[in-house]
Amino acid sequence: MNAKQLRNSLAWRAAGYYRRSGISAYCFAYCKLKFDPFYGVLLAKGLIPRGMRIVDLGCAQGLLAAWLLAADESHAAGIWSDECPPPASFEGYRGVDLNAREIRRAQLALGRQGDFTAGNMAEAPLDGASLVVMLDVLHYLDFATQVELLRRIRTALPAQGLLLLRVGDSDGSQTARLSLWVDRAVVRLRGGGKAALSRRPIAEWIALLTEVGFTVQEIARQSSPAYINCLLRAAPAR
Repeated sequence: MNAKQLRNSLAWRAAGYYRRSGISAYCFAYCKLKFDPFYGVLLAKGLIPRGMRIVDLGCAQGLLAAWLLAADESHAAGIWSDECPPPASFEGYRGVDLNAREIRRAQLALGRQGDFTAGNMAEAPLDGASLVVMLDVLHYLDFATQVELLRRIRTALPAQGLLLLRVGDSDGSQTARLSLWVDRAVVRLRGGGKAALSRRPIAEWIALLTEVGFTVQEIARQSSPAYINCLLRAAPAR
């Protein structure tokens, strides 16, 4: 089995957890896990160390937890690829999202594997976390709240902790402008109305993370005609 075949297998397995959450949750999970490049990078590079206590801010219906669980189960069953490192099991998972409907989907699908709470990610408790994840959500907070949240994360993480986040590169290009419209459409579809979006060029995101006390590594730049995203891994600076 090659890496592409393994990813497809994991997408089916992880999506299967959402059958009890409804057909739309199931179909969304499969498509997102199969085609979003983040999950392929996560699979190929093993970005999450073993034994982490994960806090997933803006978790939506908990796809990261589903993906990690599916990977762990597949590896235990001997279904894996030599092209990918072994998956990392996690010690705990807490997901927070403002959308109560998404949280209900997560609870129905994965309630025994994680703790899912509806609430404001900017105010979420971070105690005990060794890995904080934020995928495509930080720009939904205003600039001041972004700084405050990142400082709280830096304070909460232990010396060996990690922050894994994906942010848009608002570089002024046509693609970045189209990405802004896509983000606005997503906000409206999720019931957020005309909420303002606080976007930055990637150099400013990295500078902000450095300023609040992180050492930052750019893992991957992921782009299409509709978006430019950068996957970053940040560790507490020594």
